[in-house]
Amino acid sequence: MAGFAVSVNFLLNKPNATMPYKAGFEEDLFLKSLGISYDEIEPKADLCSKVLVWHTQTKKKSASTMKLTAEIDTSLKNLLQELEFLGMAHTSKTEGIKTFTSANGKNEML
Repeated sequence: MAGFAVSVNFLLNKPNATMPYKAGFEEDLFLKSLGISYDEIEPKADLCSKVLVWHTQTKKKSASTMKLTAEIDTSLKNLLQELEFLGMAHTSKTEGIKTFTSANGKNEML
């Protein structure tokens, strides 16, 4: 995560602040949820004379694609949609890694 700090007192006045996870956008989405503007940001490095940034790309490879060839129940479908929204996985009916589910000791291909 990028190096920045937010006052606890400030957060107490921001009940809608969230720390969402979307690959590559963690800091942006957190700061946007605070609803702050540029004039509210206080640079503190070396008496405000420097902006110190160190950012590395932590997302090394693209998300896997899961091949789903059967209908799935609503809760699993919602989970997969959330994973897709977050950039953590993709689904396809025609390509990708074969997926299986296990219930009652039986393995079934999805």
